Amino acid sequence: MSGKQAYPGYGPCGAVVCPSPADSPLGPCSWHGSRYRRDGRPGKAAMPSNWWPRYEKFGKPVPIDYGDQAAFRRWCAAVPAHHWPGQINLGGLRPLVRAEIQWGLFVHTRRARPSRWDLGWIRSLVTTCRTLEVNSLVDFEFGTGGSAAFTGAIAEEILHELRLVYFTPQEAKDAGFLETEHFGVLFPHRMSHIDLSGIPQRRLRDLTWDHVADLLRSPRCPRSAGPVDDLRRASVEPGTFLEVEARGGGHDPAVPREEHAQRFVADQRHREREGLPSPAIKRPDGTASVVTTVTRSVVFNAVRKLMREALDTGAAERLGLKREFIIAFPTAGATTGRTARRPFPDEVALALADEANPAELAATYDAHDNGVRDIWETTVTTGRRIGEVIKVRWDCIGRYGGLAMFWHDQTKVGNHDAAIRIPERLYELLAERRRKTLDRFTARYGYRPTGAQRSRAGSVSHDPPQPGRDRVTDPSVVLQPVPALGGHHGPRPLRPPPGSPHSGGRLMRLGDLPPRCGLHATGAHTLHIVQALRAVHTGEDETSGNGECAVEPMTTVVRGKVVALPRTLDEIREALPVDRRAEFDAVIGSTPIAQLTQVAAVWALPVEAREDADAAIARVEAGDFDGMFNRDGTPVR
Repeated sequence: MSGKQAYPGYGPCGAVVCPSPADSPLGPCSWHGSRYRRDGRPGKAAMPSNWWPRYEKFGKPVPIDYGDQAAFRRWCAAVPAHHWPGQINLGGLRPLVRAEIQWGLFVHTRRARPSRWDLGWIRSLVTTCRTLEVNSLVDFEFGTGGSAAFTGAIAEEILHELRLVYFTPQEAKDAGFLETEHFGVLFPHRMSHIDLSGIPQRRLRDLTWDHVADLLRSPRCPRSAGPVDDLRRASVEPGTFLEVEARGGGHDPAVPREEHAQRFVADQRHREREGLPSPAIKRPDGTASVVTTVTRSVVFNAVRKLMREALDTGAAERLGLKREFIIAFPTAGATTGRTARRPFPDEVALALADEANPAELAATYDAHDNGVRDIWETTVTTGRRIGEVIKVRWDCIGRYGGLAMFWHDQTKVGNHDAAIRIPERLYELLAERRRKTLDRFTARYGYRPTGAQRSRAGSVSHDPPQPGRDRVTDPSVVLQPVPALGGHHGPRPLRPPPGSPHSGGRLMRLGDLPPRCGLHATGAHTLHIVQALRAVHTGEDETSGNGECAVEPMTTVVRGKVVALPRTLDEIREALPVDRRAEFDAVIGSTPIAQLTQVAAVWALPVEAREDADAAIARVEAGDFDGMFNRDGTPVR
């Protein structure tokens, strides 16, 4: 090929968006030439017959005849690009909108859990912007040009990212919104944008913005967007009320007085009692939100907190708000709408455990066996919160001293990597779910996941283990009303009643044991402690025929031999050396009752077990991890 002579081509394709070379002197490439004929040849552009032997063979330019040259040029400017696999053609876009789409695609790929953007959806957005000659996505009108809903959704998500570039925090404040990512915060399952434009009064809006900004900057920044939404509602409700009731719409901070606050409180209570709609808050479908006990409580508590903090920090004086107006807002007080629900009674728990209930759940909401039923059964059996069950990791189950344990994060109380006892049936259920997840990963990618991939994956997961795809399912799918219970939502933490299919004789949770008892397997003593506690807590609720407790013998394994352990405090004391009995009496006498079982189990261990544990700890501290394994089965390095 190096010796061949290259001849000049016909230039690029006449279609503005096409990077391919032209196929003939007419201008279009092969694909756009076919498209031109399918479109009815706009402008009637044509070459003379036998153009090659008559003109090009002798090096003469080929003349082009047009019925309407302007129509042909318009077609060249408007015709879409040829879609090549894996390619998005941004040709023909205005420079600013092209840069915005490029930036949006770049940021989208960097998210740990991005939303779904199909290639066809992105191409639809590009085509719409090209057809309408959009200068910027800021000017994009969703739904125009026949664009589909998903096209507008992609544009809206890109606009959320562009606000972080186009607006500084102060400019966002002036425009009436707040971006949480300006403060390095992004709440789960929420975009960064917080709209405050619904607060009519500028000073009240600025007060709310400053309060939320201080909250995002502080060490007590909330884990979810709930408190921010509460503050926003607590400002929109009184702001809308003042817009109607106060002189001048309440825009002068000196106008609102105590009587306005009292009338607002009375109005909220009236709407709550009569079930009337809120004048300010709308649902996603555009209908008015009804004032309930919960929403009224949220508004009262949040607006009082906002106003009192403004008074304490001097912001109220700076803005000109009167003290009598601030202190007139009451607290919500005790309300039935905010109290915790009672645990389910036995008949409800039995209905939850009935085979027909989870079977109907799986058939209705989980036709592809993505783990919804497993999540439900785990929640009912363990009594843990639905969010804790959904977020468990691949290594959430294991056996320790022969006991089946369930590891999870109790994030609401700050107790991470906690373990509870679970029945064998639930252990086998979760083990089977892990096997299914592993098989799906192998089927999709053609290899078994590595240890790191497994550690990031969910156990009760509908997605194979992969980075950024470790979410299991939406809690709302599992928290559907139970038809057999007349619409009850659940489940709540409870102990299954005797005779329940999930009871397994006695469902023991480590939440029933002394605090911190065997929750963290961080020391070599843990195995022996769990083995000791197994005898203490297994079967104690069972009674023999004469009404006495039937307690199985306490044993553990020390240096390969089964060793019997003392079962009472007196037996533990008798087994100790004489010089340690006084120390034992002092420790037991000062131990809280809630921790007595844990402390007694440690003292019940033989001397050899403690020596082995101390030796193992010393070896680990010296950096020797030989023969030690992580919970996922991988060697410790």
